[in-house]
Amino acid sequence: MTKRISTLILFCLCCYSALAQVKIKIERATITLPKQAKQLTKKERNETLDKKFKLDELIANADAENNYDVDGMLLVFKGVNVNKNHNYLKETELVKNNRRKRLHMDDNYYYISISTVNKNQVLINRNLTKDYCYYDFVIVNDDFTYSVRGSLTYLQGEETKSRAIIDQILDNTTIK
Repeated sequence: MTKRISTLILFCLCCYSALAQVKIKIERATITLPKQAKQLTKKERNETLDKKFKLDELIANADAENNYDVDGMLLVFKGVNVNKNHNYLKETELVKNNRRKRLHMDDNYYYISISTVNKNQVLINRNLTKDYCYYDFVIVNDDFTYSVRGSLTYLQGEETKSRAIIDQILDNTTIK
């Protein structure tokens, strides 16, 4: 009897978890977003999150197809072909680090790493500006032919919540 109840509870939790997620497909990638993710039109983005984060016009005029509000944070991403460049993430990391050195940017908030998540190679970096903080991420499939690039913009004080969202995206992205 206890085993049946435990099984029923586990089944209910799995069903709830499946309902609590938003799956989207972009070209060769499938990304499962948190249930609270709400897709934004360009107008909605301009009227809300662009003003909240004081994003400049160049950034604010980004394509609105893959822009989401996740608990008041701005999530944007797109798919990109990589052309089998196995050094792609290392080169990207080097460019980002060299740019910081060239601009004499030295702070403890900045973070960058390359790891493997679900057979995908992942580069993630965290940074801040005077108005907002952000994570940039690049997820590349195992044969280095396709990637998903994105960013999550948030305010200081939301580091724990933003990292949880990034981890969920990285754990729930599949690329063919």
